[in-house]
Order: sequence, then structure tokens, then C-alpha cells
Amino acid sequence: MFGIENNGPTISKMILGYTVLLIISISGCYAFKCHSCSYQRSGDPTRDYECVNAVENATQGGELECAAPKYCITKTVYNTEKLVTSLDRNCREPENLNCGEECCDVSLYTTTCQDMCSTDLCNNADKTLLGCVGDECKDIGITFVSNAASLALVIMAGYCIT
Repeated sequence: MFGIENNGPTISKMILGYTVLLIISISGCYAFKCHSCSYQRSGDPTRDYECVNAVENATQGGELECAAPKYCITKTVYNTEKLVTSLDRNCREPENLNCGEECCDVSLYTTTCQDMCSTDLCNNADKTLLGCVGDECKDIGITFVSNAASLALVIMAGYCIT
């Protein structure tokens, strides 16, 4: 009537194409928030301890924007008494521990655990107890591993002496 052709199917295809491109671009840059704080056992072991057991109440740190390829990471180091000696919550790429990326690496004097996730404020688990990964807690056998290592040293020392 006004000299305009009906391009309904062409316009519909263009809208669909732009919608697909928009979805792809949004999914490629998905952002999420991570808790950020740290704890280092010192003369006063209660200083900044809320970063370990109640991160929502932490007085230092805060929240960080994060996006792939990074994750919300919680790295916790425990001593042989299963006490937290240090903890770091942050947005970064995971470290490759001897046991992998999301695991607990047990050595003679320490156990280093690393958790990773990628949803808003997901790195909030209480890390007071050794063996907690996310919301799941289990005994990872640190006592057995430490005793086995000590026993192995005693046996090797005894074997070398005789």
C-alpha cells in the first residue's frame, strides 16, 4: 500500500540471528562473584579467623568479580594437628597440586586443600575441619598417612642401622 514490501520472514531470521549472537556473547563472558579474604596463623590465632569459619562476617577482604578461565578458589593449609595455618579465598586460576586441582595434597608436615567453584559467592564453606570440600566433609585419613609416613621413617632408620 505504501510501497513497502512484506519482509516478515527475512526480518524474523535477522532477529533470530541477533538473538543467537547475543546469547553466545553473554555465555562467553559469564561473570560471578567470589569471596576474597585471607588468614595466616600468628601469635593471635583468632585474628581474621572469620575468613576460615564465617567468611560472611570477615572484616578484611570482600567480594570480587570473577570470570572464566578463573574460579572462586579456597586454598587451605593444615598442620599435623589438623589446625588451619593459612587460608586464601580469591578469584584466580587453580594451582596444580601434586594430587590435581580440587583435592587435598598430604605431605609429612602439612595438608594443602584446594576447592574451586564458579557460582556467586560459592567459596564460603567453613574450613575449620580438615577434609571438607564444598559442603561435603569426610575423613581423608591424615592421621593414618602421617603415622604411616612416620612409621616408614622409623623402619627405614632401623633398617639402615642394622
